[in-house]
Amino acid sequence: MEKTFEMYSPNVKALKVLRSEIDAREMEWRYNYIEKNPTIVSYYFLFKDLSGIKYNGTNILNIRKNYYKLSMVFPDHPYTAIIAQMLDSHNTIKVGGKYIDFSAPDLNGNITTLSQEINGAKAFYVDLWASWCSPCIKKSQKMIPVYNEFKDQGFTVLGVAREFKNTNNFERRIKKDNYPWLNLIDLDDQNQIWLKYNVPFGGGGTFLVDEKGKILAINPTSEEVRNILLKTL
Repeated sequence: MEKTFEMYSPNVKALKVLRSEIDAREMEWRYNYIEKNPTIVSYYFLFKDLSGIKYNGTNILNIRKNYYKLSMVFPDHPYTAIIAQMLDSHNTIKVGGKYIDFSAPDLNGNITTLSQEINGAKAFYVDLWASWCSPCIKKSQKMIPVYNEFKDQGFTVLGVAREFKNTNNFERRIKKDNYPWLNLIDLDDQNQIWLKYNVPFGGGGTFLVDEKGKILAINPTSEEVRNILLKTL
């Protein structure tokens, strides 16, 4: 069971409060520096904060405001395009938001576009995973019985593996697990799918989407997917 703040000892509570105060002062200092110094160092700070925004409590408004300034100073820097996509993904990829279309090849080099693959589906599940991500693989394996239960009711799954250098481990994994759905490959992030789905530094992420393209759940368990499908299909 995860501890709540009230469950900690007085000394630990005091340390946590102090740490929060220090973090807040550090954040304030950093954004004062960024605003006064439109340098590549500031751009790095901005990129780093956006990368960890789910965990570090950074104010997204601070990032957007300073990104506008820095993108004017460094229009051709790689951060400019990457942060723009990350900000768009942060705003779009959320429960109630809309899925982002993408295309990627299968092992034979055949290009599949998500919107075409799920055309006519009543619900679909985007499974971003990697052969080197054990939690991703376990989640994919647990989805197989859910897929088999609902595939005749308009439910479909599309997998995409994030691989680097080659597809050897990917080929071994799909042969071993025998996934009943199509799996594509984003080799060396050529299609920037992880960036589009706001998981640029992770092994993967999963997204349950309804027939209108609205995201119903992000990283749900297989049982949560099943419960949602029982209500919606």
